[in-house]
Amino acid sequence: MSDLRFWKIRKGDEYLARRVKDSFDRIYARRHKNYQFDLSDEDTNFSEERRVYFIVGRNLDNLLGYASCYESGPSEDIGQASNLEGLDSEIFLEDYDGNHVNRQNLRNYDGFRKYRGGKVLCINIIETFVRREGIGTKLLDYIKESDYELIELEANGYGPVQFFEANGFVDAGIDADRNEMMVMVWNNPKI
Repeated sequence: MSDLRFWKIRKGDEYLARRVKDSFDRIYARRHKNYQFDLSDEDTNFSEERRVYFIVGRNLDNLLGYASCYESGPSEDIGQASNLEGLDSEIFLEDYDGNHVNRQNLRNYDGFRKYRGGKVLCINIIETFVRREGIGTKLLDYIKESDYELIELEANGYGPVQFFEANGFVDAGIDADRNEMMVMVWNNPKI
């Protein structure tokens, strides 16, 4: 796996975004027999202000996975820095005791209470096109090497929860989407 390369795409990275979008289009059109994935983000949008994509592949014509994320700058309060979808939608967040979780009390939950004001990343989607080769773990390791103090996500299902736990994420004690997803957090030990 030493031949893996990683890229980060933000708004304004037109050349790289175009090359990656072309590769995604080819993957989605061909649906290569070795690629088993959900096609969850066919309408990739590289022009959103706070959105950042992390890409892994052997080269730009042989992509193996990606993560679609939202980032926010430093803030004094994790409630303001968080990009969890449930904080701003009708799909509300509840803790395991049934209490409503919002921007004002988010700092009271596991992982979030360690926040000291740094950059925050919310993983919206992480998807690999090849299974059981460690691509997802390597992509997550690459993301964790960035300068984010806290990485948050909503994991759905036993498999994803196990994957993120094995990669250092903790259960925040919060359910999302009417108990369909679990909020998980990774705190950067270097910050």
